[in-house]
Formats: sequence, C-alpha cells, structure tokens
Amino acid sequence: MISIDTYHPETAERALKAGVDMINCVYEEPVRQMLAICAKYNASLVIPANSHLEEEGSAGTVPTDPAGSVPIYLDPMIGFGTTREEDLELLRGIPELAKKGRVLVGASRKRIVKRITGERVTGKNLGGNLGIAVWCAMNGASIVRVHDVQETVQALKVVEALSSGELDRLPLKND
Repeated sequence: MISIDTYHPETAERALKAGVDMINCVYEEPVRQMLAICAKYNASLVIPANSHLEEEGSAGTVPTDPAGSVPIYLDPMIGFGTTREEDLELLRGIPELAKKGRVLVGASRKRIVKRITGERVTGKNLGGNLGIAVWCAMNGASIVRVHDVQETVQALKVVEALSSGELDRLPLKND
C-alpha cells in the first residue's frame, strides 16, 4: 500500500491518479474535500483522530464517509505539534481510539523514542521503534506506519505467534 501525507486536495488527486492507495490528510480543515476525492478513486483516507465528519449534534460518533465507500483511519498524530508527554498520552490512548474506528499510528523514528529510552545516537532507536509498533498493534492499531519494515514485520510475527499459540504448530529449527 502506498500513501502520501498532504493537506492539499490537488496534490491528493494527482497522487491518486498516479496510483497511490491512501491519502493521509494531516489537517482537519480539508477532510471533507479529501473524503470526496478518495471516494472518486476508491482510496483509503487517514484523518487526524480529532476530526469531526459527523453531523452537528452527534458528538462522540465515529467519523464516517456518508457514502460508506471510503475506508477511514484515525491517526492520533504522534509528534505533530505535541510535547513528548502528550505523545505518551496519545500512545496510551490507542486502545480507546481503536474502539471508535480503524487506527493508523505513525510513531516510527519520532522523538518520543529518544524521550523514553534516553538514547541520543541517531539510528540507535530500532528497539524503541519496534516496541511502540508492537504495543500499538497489540492494542488495536490496524496499521503501524514504520521505516524499518522488515524488522517490524518480524517482531509482529513473533508476537502474533506467541499470542495466538501458533508457535505450537510451527516447525522449530535448532540453529
């Protein structure tokens, strides 16, 4: 799946014409316009978790596409104008957010990992990034957007096997 981050409807439309599958609308203002564009191209849409697409008077409802044709993902917006403490709260809030709809978390290589681990050397935060990705996936995130794809997939496969009992059915090799 290929996605782009934009808040420009024109850019979103050009990207969808070029074959992009998902638009990550990083601001609330153009969400309704992006929704119409994504419906036209049968694409998914990621919106800030605090976006409000519902009708007035229906506070607390899940943002939806009135036509029902666009898969919508809620993004807690880790690292977008937030403090590290706010990022921790957003991450802790993933289970509740997942009760409202599909969740996409993009916390890979964000400063929050350095804040949690104390690691200061660039490129030495893989363990922390994997920890956040696994935690988010285990707590309801439908998609975790990462930089270290192979390592994250491997970590998620191991956790899934351990969680589901699949390990008992796997041929194990003693190396």
